[in-house]
Amino acid sequence: MIELERQALVLLATRPETVEVAVRRMRSETLGVIVSQEILEAVVTKCLDLRDEGVRFLYRIVDSPMGNPLVATGPLREVPEARAEHARLRGL
Repeated sequence: MIELERQALVLLATRPETVEVAVRRMRSETLGVIVSQEILEAVVTKCLDLRDEGVRFLYRIVDSPMGNPLVATGPLREVPEARAEHARLRGL
């Protein structure tokens, strides 16, 4: 079996559970999550639940659940910022 060093992984997440699987199996130092607005809150909650795993979580929002990840341009943001952005997008 080949040992790989995984410093970073970018994941197009369609369910919060995929974040947990990526964290536990890939063991990356940083996990960038591209996610739709519809599941942002659930993914952020999952990331916060997994923070003891020693992974730095970043995120970027796409317009739709099946959005083209290439359209998710711009920098990835720290996950704690996601809650404020989610509230802003929902108009709260």
